[in-house]
Amino acid sequence: MDIRLLGQFEVRTGDPEPLKVPTRKAEALLAMLAAKPDTRHRRDHLAGVLWPQSDSKQARGSLRQTLNLLRKALGEENSAAVCATGDDLWLDPSGVSIDTRLFETGASAGTAAALEQACAHYRGDFLEGLEVEGEEFEDWRMAERMRLREVVITAMSRLLEQHVADGAAEKAIAAGEKLLSLDSTSEAAYRSLMQAYLTQGARGGAIRQYQRCRKILRRELSVDPSPETEDLYKRITDGVAVSARLPARERPSIAIMPFDAPQGDEDVYFAQGVVDDILSELSRFRSLRVIARHSSFSAARLGRAANEIGSELGADFVLEGSIRRSDGEMRIATHLSSTASGLHVSSDRYDVPANAVFDLEDRIVRQVAGALAIRIDSEILDRAQRRSAEDLGAYDCWLQAMYHLHRDKPRGVEKARKFFQRAIDIDANYARAYSGLALTHYNDWNCHNWDRWAECQSQAFAHARKATELDPSDHIPHCILGQVHIYRREFELAEKHHGRSLALNPNDPDCLARMAQAHCQLGDPAAGIELGEAARKLNPRFPDWYVGFLGLPYMMAGRPEEAAAIMEQAPDAFIDTRGFLAAAYGFLGNKAKMREHGDAFIAGFEAKIMPGQKAEPADAVRWLQQVTPFRQETDARYFRKGLKKAGLLT
Repeated sequence: MDIRLLGQFEVRTGDPEPLKVPTRKAEALLAMLAAKPDTRHRRDHLAGVLWPQSDSKQARGSLRQTLNLLRKALGEENSAAVCATGDDLWLDPSGVSIDTRLFETGASAGTAAALEQACAHYRGDFLEGLEVEGEEFEDWRMAERMRLREVVITAMSRLLEQHVADGAAEKAIAAGEKLLSLDSTSEAAYRSLMQAYLTQGARGGAIRQYQRCRKILRRELSVDPSPETEDLYKRITDGVAVSARLPARERPSIAIMPFDAPQGDEDVYFAQGVVDDILSELSRFRSLRVIARHSSFSAARLGRAANEIGSELGADFVLEGSIRRSDGEMRIATHLSSTASGLHVSSDRYDVPANAVFDLEDRIVRQVAGALAIRIDSEILDRAQRRSAEDLGAYDCWLQAMYHLHRDKPRGVEKARKFFQRAIDIDANYARAYSGLALTHYNDWNCHNWDRWAECQSQAFAHARKATELDPSDHIPHCILGQVHIYRREFELAEKHHGRSLALNPNDPDCLARMAQAHCQLGDPAAGIELGEAARKLNPRFPDWYVGFLGLPYMMAGRPEEAAAIMEQAPDAFIDTRGFLAAAYGFLGNKAKMREHGDAFIAGFEAKIMPGQKAEPADAVRWLQQVTPFRQETDARYFRKGLKKAGLLT
C-alpha cells in the first residue's frame, strides 16, 4: 500500500487508479495515522479532532463507524495495517510506503542524490485539498504543513548549494527555481542562481536574477537586497566574477579517493559503499565542502597522484584509504593529507570482525567522518594560529574563537567574542559566528557574570535565533539554540532544536557532548549517556568539558558510582561539576568525598560567580539548581535528594 500525504491525498494498492476512500473523515483518519506511523493514538484524541462538535460518546461512535468503512475500503490484505488495541489506534508501517516518511529520511541525508530523491517526493503541500469541518483538524494539518515546508526548503537549499559547489549549473538552476516557488523571498537562492548562471558564462542571466531578487524583496518585504547580494552584483557588472565560480562561503574542501580493496569483488563493492557513506556523512558538516564523488573518482582513474588530483579539483585535503581482510578481521585504514603542503595530517585504522563488518558499517563510517572533521579543523586552526589577524578568513576566526572559548575562562570568552565579531565583519551572513556569540553569552549567563543574568540570557537567545534564520540547515546553531531553550525552561522547543541538530548531523562530537546533559534534563538520562559516550568514541582525545556534560546523566540514571568515576577525571570541568560530584558521593554515602567536593564547589562558586564577595553555601546551591533545570519534577526531586544527602541542601 502506497499512501501519499504530500500534495493531493492518495492511497494506491497496485491498481492503475487510486483507491476510493469512502468519506472525507475516513481519508482524514488514515492521514492522521499515516503521518506518524507506529505511534499509538488515543481514540478520544482522534474523535475529538475529527468530530469536535459532537459529545464524547457520539464522536467515539462516529470514529468506530468510520474505522469500519476505512478497513472495508482498504480490503482484507491492507486493512491489517490499521491496528487497534483497547483505546489505541495506529498504523503498522511494515509493507506500507508513506511519502512523508521517505521524504524526511532523504532530506536528512547529505548527498545530492538523496536530497534530489527526497525533494521529488514533495509533490505539493501536506494534504492539499483535504478539508474537514472543525478547527482542530485544520490546526493539525497546517502545523504539519508548515513543518514539512520548512524541511523541504532546508533540503532544497542544501541541494542548491551542493550543485553550485560542484559546478552543476543546470541542476542548480532547476533546484533554485523550485526553491523560489516555495520561498520567493529567499535571497540566498537568488545569489546561488546568479552563481549558477556565471558558471555557464551567462552574465546576462546572472544580472536578471539580481533584478528579479530586488523586485521581489521590495514588493514582498519592502527591503533592498543585502550587502552580500549587492557585492556579488557589483562584481558581475564590473566583470570580476564572470570567469570564476563563486563559493557561497569560504570552507575547507576534501576529495575522497576510491579505497583500495584488492581481495575480491565483495570487498570492492563494500569499499565503494564505505566511500559513498563517508561522503554522505562528511557532507553533514556545513563547515566542510566535499568534492562530488564522480569528480574525484573520474580523476583517480587517470592514475595521477592523490595530491595532484586534489590540486586539480581545488581540494584542501585528500583522503585515501584501503580495506584488507585477514584472519577473520577486516581492517579499514585511512590516510588524510594536505594538498598545499603534501604532508600527511593523520592516519587511522579501524579493525572489526569480518563477519560483522556490514552490521558495523554505520558505526565505522560515523567514526571515520567525525574523526576526519576534528583532524581537519585542528590542521586549519594550527595554520590560522601562525598567521596574522589581518590574513584570517571567517572560518579561521570561527576556529580561533572556539579554541579560546573552552580555555582560560572567563578571559577566553572575551577573546572568543572578538574573533566571532571579526568573522561577522568579514561575512555579515556567517551563521556560525552568530551561534558562537550566542555561546559566549550562554557561557557568561551560565558560568560568569551572575549579576547580568537577564541580559546574557537575552543576548544568547537573540544570537542563536539569528544563526538559525541565516542557515537553518547548519546543525550547530540548532544545538546552541536548544541549550538556550533549556535554560529558558522552554523544554519542547529545546527538544525540537536538539532533534533537528541530530537529524542534520549525528557525527559532531562537540554537539553530542553538549546534548548529553541536555537530554538528561529533558527527562531521558539513558539517551544522554548514549550521546555522551558516542561523543567520546568519535573524539577519543576529548577535552575535559566532555566529562562535565556526561556526569549528570549517569547520576540521574541511578548510576552514581559511574558518574563519580567519570567526573573525577576532570572535577573542575565546569563550576557545577564539583556540585554534581558531591551529590553523586552523597548517593554513595561517601562522607569524606562529598564534603571534599561540596567545599570545593562552594569555594569555586565564590571565586568565579561572586568574585570579591562572601558567598553563603545557600547561594551556591540556589545557583546550582537555577542552572540545572529539569523538565520532569520527579527528576528535580531526585537531584535535590542528592544535594541533601551531600549536606548541601537542608
